[in-house]
Amino acid sequence: MELHQKYDTYKGKLESLFDQENDFESPIVLLNLNLNSKSSSGSERSVRVEEKEDREREECGGGGGLEEEKWRFQAKNLRAECNVLRMERKFALKKLERNRVKMERTLRSAKTWSYRKLQHGHIENSKVLS
Repeated sequence: MELHQKYDTYKGKLESLFDQENDFESPIVLLNLNLNSKSSSGSERSVRVEEKEDREREECGGGGGLEEEKWRFQAKNLRAECNVLRMERKFALKKLERNRVKMERTLRSAKTWSYRKLQHGHIENSKVLS
């Protein structure tokens, strides 16, 4: 039962993390509203600049948008993985603390039991010390 609750907790937190990441990725739309330009030389210049940028991209490996998208996807996955690892670390620390408390309780009980047996003479001093 407890395992299913932990799974649901992890699943819910992981889904919310992915939702948060998706919220940050709003698309940016650039519009060129300069339709009634006074001179055609300005629009010709912008076309030449775009062509030059395209050629430079092709020379440098091209596909800049695709490459950037790959990096964004990988960064998103790494952030999600880091968040999952943080959650796992938190649960591991809680488990470690529970085990420490349980071990201290067991040792205290064994110490009390040994002390009582020693008081009643059921155990020799040499056995307790070893």
